Order: sequence, then C-alpha cells, then structure tokens
Amino acid sequence: MNRYFICFLAIGLLVICPLCYAQSGNMAVDGTWKLISIESVDAGGKVIGANEWMGKKPTGLLIYDATAGYMSVQIFRDRRPASTLSLEDRADAFNAYSAYFGTYEVKETKGKEGKEGVVVHHLQGSLIPEEVGAEYWRMFKISGNRLMLTLSIPSMRLTWERVEKGK
Repeated sequence: MNRYFICFLAIGLLVICPLCYAQSGNMAVDGTWKLISIESVDAGGKVIGANEWMGKKPTGLLIYDATAGYMSVQIFRDRRPASTLSLEDRADAFNAYSAYFGTYEVKETKGKEGKEGVVVHHLQGSLIPEEVGAEYWRMFKISGNRLMLTLSIPSMRLTWERVEKGK
C-alpha cells in the first residue's frame, strides 16, 4: 500500500511541477506595459540604431492578462495625421497603427526567476486580416521594470515599461 502511495505522489509531482513552472514563467511578463522605444538590432542583439517603423517616439500599450490568458498590443506612430482626413490620409493613418490580440504562452524561461525566455502570441484578431491565426514568437528579457521583446524579422527590439496600477 505504501508503494502505491509513493508512485501516486511521484506521478502527481511530475504533472504538477511543469504546470507551476509554466505559470511562474508567465507571471514574469504578466501585467500592463507602455512602449518606451523601438530599436533596430543586429544578430547578436546589439542596438544599431533607432527603428523608424513607427517614428522616433511611438506610443503603445501591451497587456498580458494572467487571469484569462489573453494579450493585446497597440502601437501608433508619433506623427499621426489630423482628424479631418482625405482618403489618402486615411491610408497613411491606417499604416501608422498596429494592433492585435489573442492568447499567449511562455514557451521557455531561463535566468533568475524566469525573467528571460520566449513568449508566443497566438493572434485571434488583428488590424491586418492576414495576421489572424499567426503565431508571433518573441524573445523576452525583463530588467527591473523594463520588458524587452526582440523580433527576429525584421531585427528589432521593443522596450516596454511596466505600468503601475492607477497610473
């Protein structure tokens, strides 16, 4: 009887430990983050200059919701057109905005307290219809209240700052 209990306990730990590990990895990225910068980086991760995709001072918000397992990101260019727009200006305004949402998971973590690793965005909705159903893999690193997400193609790093509740 004692042998069965030990086997049951061992199997339970084998099942529960990976779940706890995955949740602790998610907890590192969970929260609300505001965009600080977008930079171009080389293959080694060294910054080689500002990325002009969304202008010099883009604005953005990234949310990882641990409760529901969803994420959402919105970024817009620093110089968006005025409110009265021609058809051509509306196309420019569309190109000056990026947004998508879906579920997310932390695939692997390393470093102290899982503050480095890979997070995968599973897109369920996007401003760009072709992105729906895509998976975006992002390398992440957390240092203090900063989250750095590195995209491989094109090679760029987005730096986010954790938003404190009520601020």
